[in-house]
Amino acid sequence: MCLVSAGEATVRPSVPPAGVEADDEFTVPGGSMDLAVNALGPLELRASGRAVSFGGPVARRILSRLALRPDESVAMEDLVAGAWGERPPATAEQQVRKLVSSLRLLATDSWEVVKTTAGGYRLSVGATESDVLRFRALSGALPSRGTLEDRQIEDFHRAARLWRGSPVTGSVPHGAEADIEALRHEHVLFLLAMSRTFAESGIGLQARHYVLQAQSFYADSLDAQDLLAECRQVLNTRTTTSREPAGIALEPPSVRHSSLPRDVRDFRGRTDELREAIAGLDPSTGSTTDIVALSGMAGVGKSALAVRTAYEVQHRYPDGVLFIDLLGYTPGRDAMPTHAAVASLLVQLGCEESDIPSSPSARLAMWRARTRDRALLVVADNASSTRAVSELVPTSPHAAMLVTSRRLLGALAGAKHVRLAPPSSETCLEILTTYLDGRAPYLTPKTLAGLVEWAGHLPLGLRLACAQVLSASMRDCKAWLNDEVPDVLDVEAPGIDLFDTLAESVLKLQDERRREFLQLAASPVEIITVESIRRVLGRGHQDARRACMAFDECHLLLPVDDQVFRMHPLVRATARRLAPSLGPTSPSEQPASAGSA
Repeated sequence: MCLVSAGEATVRPSVPPAGVEADDEFTVPGGSMDLAVNALGPLELRASGRAVSFGGPVARRILSRLALRPDESVAMEDLVAGAWGERPPATAEQQVRKLVSSLRLLATDSWEVVKTTAGGYRLSVGATESDVLRFRALSGALPSRGTLEDRQIEDFHRAARLWRGSPVTGSVPHGAEADIEALRHEHVLFLLAMSRTFAESGIGLQARHYVLQAQSFYADSLDAQDLLAECRQVLNTRTTTSREPAGIALEPPSVRHSSLPRDVRDFRGRTDELREAIAGLDPSTGSTTDIVALSGMAGVGKSALAVRTAYEVQHRYPDGVLFIDLLGYTPGRDAMPTHAAVASLLVQLGCEESDIPSSPSARLAMWRARTRDRALLVVADNASSTRAVSELVPTSPHAAMLVTSRRLLGALAGAKHVRLAPPSSETCLEILTTYLDGRAPYLTPKTLAGLVEWAGHLPLGLRLACAQVLSASMRDCKAWLNDEVPDVLDVEAPGIDLFDTLAESVLKLQDERRREFLQLAASPVEIITVESIRRVLGRGHQDARRACMAFDECHLLLPVDDQVFRMHPLVRATARRLAPSLGPTSPSEQPASAGSA
């Protein structure tokens, strides 16, 4: 059963009412809290400010149908058709009623979030609970002429930031094309009206940004072409004011490129982290390059989150989205030098290899010149250090960088840091069930929960579990059911070796730190503090504190509370396996020098 999760709220599956089929699509959460329903991008349900995972595809399509038309009555037949298409089950209307009951129980007792109307339901929300209504309220205040006040400028930026992608991406109801197209039409008219107003106010940088965003989002929209032409004319003839530098050309650069890898189709969870990363990539302010650094232990899903984030915000960067793997923690590979990374990015921008200078400093100068006025997003995956990415940051105020690393890149100037912890058991079950996609019906809920534990609550481990289950013979499947599973660190699948992946984090430590970590991993200490590290290592308080900070920075320790940590069991097991091949770990085990005999 896919559970609803909302922060600290207790959530329990409901018993289906009489006549309703028991399925995984509907659950009734416990607790009361304020709700927000967001449809301008992937569907979001937030309770008391925290993301809520709500049901399966059918439930999400029903909620999407209501969210696309907030505070309007939607007929029951439209909700049923939106959820199931032309062949709804006999219990379709009862299941819709059950979903409505779930939403009502989740909301505050004084607020009936979904109201019954003649023949249907209405999502009863205000501008603070629906991004559709909030967008309309903010965009409706756009003046047609005149100088903009600072408060108005900020309101318009807030309205633009509400759009995270195409409406209800991933949860589009059947037959909702007209509602989605109407919202998209509102959006493009707003972007272009905003651009024109900014241009007439002498704010050409921000006007250019929104014209380019509109072109990227709605290049095929006939309604947009006349406004685009008008904005170009205004920007190219209007004298800029002291509110920004002069000399900003409207026409976008000729190179528009995306080298992003394929998005993870079965991406699940990470709603809060995704929202935080998207919020950190906002080029509309024009003040500086935005940088978001995603960090976490090996196998926790940093790269998948980075790619999903990039796809969500790529419309903001019409001059290109560049992706590069810096090989910082790739087993058996050296990290990519900065000069090689710069050359790779220049090639992605359209430069001929023969035109790229051989001198590292000349390459950097060329990179800075080529990115100075571009609305670019650079995704730098798998960085080993701040130094590996600091020189790659584009120079344009409308550019951005998204970085992933197993280290907390605290020295990366201006970066917004998002730390990823292993997902909860409920999210891991949802991820594993999605990976399996009904192809292993013999696995009981108990066995699935056991596989989550076996995989260490790591998305990479869950992919390994899925590969192992789907490749097993029936005889081996019985072994899985009987809990006769091999150690996860002994299992490999094409492109997945969890032991090598985890080991790289330990091997990248400096020699002395590596010896200290292996010594700590060999101890039976479960709750790790500076004091426990001091006792295990036999060092002074300051030395133990520095060691603790170094392990935390590399995500070899997971924070439990302020100054309290734990070691992931798979990291501990990996370190213990590595220890014999890496030599003595404690001073008492060091060989005596020749002069001490």
